Amino acid sequence: MNSYISESIENLTVDISCRFHHPLLEDLHCELVSQNLNLKNEHLNRLSFYRCPQLHIQGIKCILKRIFQLNKEKQLELEISSVELRDDGLNVLVDVLFQQDEGELKRERQLTISSLELEDIGYVLPNTWQRFLPMALDNASTLVTLDLTHNNLKFDSVQTIARLLETNTSLKNLILSENPLIGDRGSSALSTSLRKNASLKVLSLAVCNVTNQGMDALYNCVHSFNTRLSRVYLFGNPYNDGSEHRKRLDYWLELNAAGRGTMRSSETCAAVIPHFLSRASSSNQERPDMVYGLLRQLPHSWIPDSR
Repeated sequence: MNSYISESIENLTVDISCRFHHPLLEDLHCELVSQNLNLKNEHLNRLSFYRCPQLHIQGIKCILKRIFQLNKEKQLELEISSVELRDDGLNVLVDVLFQQDEGELKRERQLTISSLELEDIGYVLPNTWQRFLPMALDNASTLVTLDLTHNNLKFDSVQTIARLLETNTSLKNLILSENPLIGDRGSSALSTSLRKNASLKVLSLAVCNVTNQGMDALYNCVHSFNTRLSRVYLFGNPYNDGSEHRKRLDYWLELNAAGRGTMRSSETCAAVIPHFLSRASSSNQERPDMVYGLLRQLPHSWIPDSR
């Protein structure tokens, strides 16, 4: 065990965030960390493991179990980035986070996972993703952010995510960047499911091999069905940045961000506004749209329909 790291851990103080970022960090160090976590650390709400090539799931599991015992806020943001979990590690993580009644992991109260960032965790079998995703995004999910950047996700996994989004009501940020196998097919599947989703606000498909075809599917979804999605990241994809496809999508995303979905159906203006909203600019020059400008300036004036 590296003596410098060990001495640092013995003097460890944790407030609300704890980040491990060291190329020599090992499982034994994590065991020492868990022993030094005490009641002073009960409000820890973010735990991050970043670029620790010698760390494995057993070390992460050790710290998580200790946090489960101490945390009274019942909420945790968990990041595991550029750590070689691989297939076996993700299976163990599923058991730790979601299998609440298995043997030694059984506990009286459950820790809420509000953000789960699993970026570049090594090769994972499709069947393991199929086990993980329903547990992370089921109807009772508490996840607000799910980040699966750079994990070689295949279409079957994206299709599962799309199916779960139709009934999920908690997720607001879905990051699927740097998964080039998603392509237009995956983008279209997500667009179809987002017609029924009312919670997601941010979707990242950067570097996912999305062309104008996939962008059109997103546009049709936002234009006719989804009034909540307000940001879609598409940089690094094979399309023209100045294309009409991107302009049309951005126009409706900005309308959503301005408050298009909060108009009361009982107001007289609700019968008029959709007519103007359907007149998105078709020229290359920026044209101020009357209703667009109104929503941009006065989003607070529209009160959600409580019926």
